[in-house]
Amino acid sequence: MNGLHRVLGFGVVGGFFLIMVWGFAARVRKHDPGAWFWRLLAIEQVVLGLQIIAGIILLLIYGFSARPLLHYLYGSVFPITVL
Repeated sequence: MNGLHRVLGFGVVGGFFLIMVWGFAARVRKHDPGAWFWRLLAIEQVVLGLQIIAGIILLLIYGFSARPLLHYLYGSVFPITVL
């Protein structure tokens, strides 16, 4: 489970980066980002949900002492706020 959580976490960060660059480029060109942009955003939301579920399971197994509070914030609260 820990490896899956790690892969999902990197996927969330990479997905957010790609969405950010894509959206910025579309904004600069003053064009609609297109259908694939919105599909990627939907996939990113699903991956974020899976990552949060995996994190909650690990939290129940290992407890809060396994990671600092900032880990929980940047792993769930911050991405949810951005979306």
